[in-house]
Amino acid sequence: MEKFSTGPGTDPCRTLLLTSVHAISSTRGQVHSFTSSRQVAAASSDCIQYSDRRQSVVRSRSVRRVFDWKRSDSETPQKQRLKTPNKEPYWFAPDVSVTVESLVPIGDWEEGVLGVFNKGSGRLERVLHLDLKGAPPLAPFLRATLALAGDAGASALLVEYEDAFPYWGELANLSAHDAYSVQQVRDLVEMSERLGMHVVPLVQTFGHLEMALKQRQWAHLREERAHPDAICPSHPQTMPFISEMIRQVLELHPHSRYIHIGCDEVFHLGTCSRCRSQRLEDWQLFSRHVSAVVGAVRALRPAAVALVWDDMLRRWPPAHVAASGLGRLVQPVVWAYGADVAAQVPRFAWHAYSRSFRQVWVASAFKGASGETALAPDLRRTAANHAAWMRLVSGGVAGSEVETPAFRGVVLTGWSRYDHFAALCETLPVAVPSLLLALLVVDEAERQGPRAARADLLAKVGTPAADTSCTSAGKAACVTFLYTEQTVLPRWWSTLSCPRRSTPPSPSALEADPYLWRPLSACAFPGADAYAAVADVAVAVPKAELFLSEGRVSELRATAWVRGCTKQQRVGT
Repeated sequence: MEKFSTGPGTDPCRTLLLTSVHAISSTRGQVHSFTSSRQVAAASSDCIQYSDRRQSVVRSRSVRRVFDWKRSDSETPQKQRLKTPNKEPYWFAPDVSVTVESLVPIGDWEEGVLGVFNKGSGRLERVLHLDLKGAPPLAPFLRATLALAGDAGASALLVEYEDAFPYWGELANLSAHDAYSVQQVRDLVEMSERLGMHVVPLVQTFGHLEMALKQRQWAHLREERAHPDAICPSHPQTMPFISEMIRQVLELHPHSRYIHIGCDEVFHLGTCSRCRSQRLEDWQLFSRHVSAVVGAVRALRPAAVALVWDDMLRRWPPAHVAASGLGRLVQPVVWAYGADVAAQVPRFAWHAYSRSFRQVWVASAFKGASGETALAPDLRRTAANHAAWMRLVSGGVAGSEVETPAFRGVVLTGWSRYDHFAALCETLPVAVPSLLLALLVVDEAERQGPRAARADLLAKVGTPAADTSCTSAGKAACVTFLYTEQTVLPRWWSTLSCPRRSTPPSPSALEADPYLWRPLSACAFPGADAYAAVADVAVAVPKAELFLSEGRVSELRATAWVRGCTKQQRVGT
């Protein structure tokens, strides 16, 4: 496939088409998209189905055609969904008065469920988070990527469908135009299980429900009329709605014994008249709603284990965590995406979790944590974040007597966009190198065992001529690269199918170029063509931004130039 060029002799129309749209849209406060030309779209055509209505980019009809699962797969198109509200009642409406005491504690039935995750192996589970918001991957690309992830140690798949799930009946309006079909979801589940990866569906049940609350059909369930992000936990129609979402998702995941119910970043809580009339504190409203959601899950699948993001609990005093009763019902997933995860999660939170929960999961990030307009993940940040988590899991909170809970596994999150109304940040094709690096860092750290918790020992296993130039990424990252130079990096380079004549990058090379644009563009991993196209954009964008900022051409003239270039390309000139 033809790659872009930004060197001497480059077609000025092609270069400007790649760069000006990005630079202009950035100055307007919009996010980037590398699908602003036919060639870049073709490079990604085997990777992602984009939703045309969400991306503010220049796109021709031919570009739209390549982002079509139905044209890339021989599958029968999904039947037209119902788009008008149905007057029939929801199929499942549990008792919203469910209490913590009425539910069976996790410990009484968990033993039969944990076998799904290789119980007794003594190995941390490595769960790959697949965020489908805005860009559900195509089947061939997803198949190849999951196979690589499985070989690198991934043992489960956490699928956050959002509006990519094919809801039906009264919930049909939740599905986007580029959503998977029922058969495609079944194929995804079957494919993952064949690869030895258990599938854990994620259903948003509290915050991040914009896909529903933005619509007139469910706008009355908002906690605040002006904000469609959080649902009201006190509205009588909230639990029937959530229960039906869970029922439909579980129906297409018949073997799933874990389900993630979201519950992160509930920014609006306890503000509506219904909630205020309850005369409950925010933590009590939150706990009651989560208990009701777990009750709905158990009514459908009695042996299911519910996972929740921990950030809402993290702010509570330990007494509130204990009084909430959630330790009997859920397992928290503690997320932190920086190089110093111990500083992001306060010690009193670890104390509360160790007292209330039998097991806790941790969550790192291989993409989606570098900014809303990031083109690709920062590989230094990826390695540092995962190494930091492994140090904490292996050795506890450094310099503290705080007892840490039993860690069940690591969820490697890969966010596609920061919320429902945002455009895409790093896409999955360009994040494949970061994903594989993260998995291999976790694997190598666990191989080393408790040694991974001691920075002085990690530094000793680097090369004799230890590289000390990695200062900007922080001490944790330096230790990580010294640690991985002779172990992880060669394995990573081989897994990415990079040319044999090339050598794995050194720590200093990663410090100088945390994206490795040119070296990785020569590799043959799934999505490598898209990575090469984005690399060209990343190199050209600063030049275009400088060009515009110096006032050599107005934004209007640049836009007209882009249109003229696009027209020339269409007629083959």
